[in-house]
Amino acid sequence: MRGWQVEIYLGSCLFILLLLRTALHANRLFRHEFDARQPWDYSIPASTGRDKEEEVDYAKALTRKRIRQIQFDELMTPDGDLYNTTTGMKRLIDHINDYSRCTHRAIPPLRGRKTKNASRTVRETAQWKPDEACMFDPGDHAERFSNLYTCSIGDVKITIPKVPSFVIIGAQKGGTTSMFNYLMEHPNVRPSMNSFLSNGMRHEVHFFDFEWRALEQYNSLQNKSDFYCHVAKRYVEINFDVNAMLKADLYGRTLVSFDKTPRYILRPNIPAKLKKTCPWITKLIAVLRNPVDRAFSEFNMDSQRMISVEETPHSFDKAVREELMHLQENGLVRESYDFSGNNIPGKIRPPGIPQEEEERIFTQVEPQKPRYIKRGMYAIQLESWAKEYAIHDNLLVLNSDKFHHGGERETFLR
Repeated sequence: MRGWQVEIYLGSCLFILLLLRTALHANRLFRHEFDARQPWDYSIPASTGRDKEEEVDYAKALTRKRIRQIQFDELMTPDGDLYNTTTGMKRLIDHINDYSRCTHRAIPPLRGRKTKNASRTVRETAQWKPDEACMFDPGDHAERFSNLYTCSIGDVKITIPKVPSFVIIGAQKGGTTSMFNYLMEHPNVRPSMNSFLSNGMRHEVHFFDFEWRALEQYNSLQNKSDFYCHVAKRYVEINFDVNAMLKADLYGRTLVSFDKTPRYILRPNIPAKLKKTCPWITKLIAVLRNPVDRAFSEFNMDSQRMISVEETPHSFDKAVREELMHLQENGLVRESYDFSGNNIPGKIRPPGIPQEEEERIFTQVEPQKPRYIKRGMYAIQLESWAKEYAIHDNLLVLNSDKFHHGGERETFLR
């Protein structure tokens, strides 16, 4: 083949590749309805010690973040669609901005959360102080909002956005992080403030387990309805982007956020707390995994942590044996089993005690570590939640294998 023919051949191939690239780009825009301004740059940033596959995933995560930011730019700026329509509307949007800045200053230093203005102690922030509280009042424009929750603390009327829309309650190492990543690919999903302020490094909220203790301990409100209203206000304001949620509601746009805390499923007292605090939440998700796979995955995670602090990782076999003996001592495993030596049976059956007693023991043995077996005892955990949220109607129980192996579409249709 002559030189000019080679050049024509290579030029034709290049032209075809450009056409394919254009077609793929157009297909993405069509399927997701993204604006043409949005970047689709999957180039790998400067090396950070990750392998090639991790670098590509990291680059894609950055691209998704840029896409979401473009979607939210109009919501976060004061010159939105309604800003210049009337003086009253301008004041309302300015009020939303002031309220949002106030809530951001009140964000405490929770797990993994770092803010420059979080200087107040847990005791101070847990107490109800109406003079220092951030307040939102839609005034005469209340009819423009369709997603607000109102309650009262004494004579003070509280108005907050109904957020989150749903909660992922568990289970740890069951696939909740994958679920989080899938959900965050949708442009109408807003992450929690914990995820936003940690630059996506920490997704979990941990309000109804860790934060709740301080609220109960330092609570100065005697009336239960006042207390739950105060808790709801605090939960929404310090964990979710009230600015984006209120403006989306005002502009008539769909925007949702969610709480992902896999530890919730372990606590039998959280369902009642959640229902009394946030009555608008009627959708929960539990992502479960084969208990054996889940246990070994948690063991591997613990081993990595122990290596990072120069501790010697324990044996999985030894840890499981010790935990089974501990559960047996506390009545969650039948006494007839012998776990000494190599005598672990193929099937281990529960002792057949009443549900209330089983839940009491389950909570009692919580301090035992590790909890590889206990956290895979899904039936006991779900029974507590089913008392407040009906399975199928309010509580969606998913098998993580279904959306890890080609069942993503079916899972999300559910």
